[in-house]
Amino acid sequence: MDIKTSDKFMVFGKKDTILIKRIREPDIEKSFKEMADSLEKVIAKSDFTRKDLETLIEETRKSQR
Repeated sequence: MDIKTSDKFMVFGKKDTILIKRIREPDIEKSFKEMADSLEKVIAKSDFTRKDLETLIEETRKSQR
């Protein structure tokens, strides 16, 4: 089961049953890559340009000042 001393678990109980569930840390790099890949596909299908992105960033920065 590849259990390490640093692993964390949640324990649930109901009547005569106990369930122990390991809590795994999310793989941030993998999650980010999956999200970025999805965004790239959506953007590729649209007419959204790099200039549009730069304009959007600038407008957002101005509105937060």
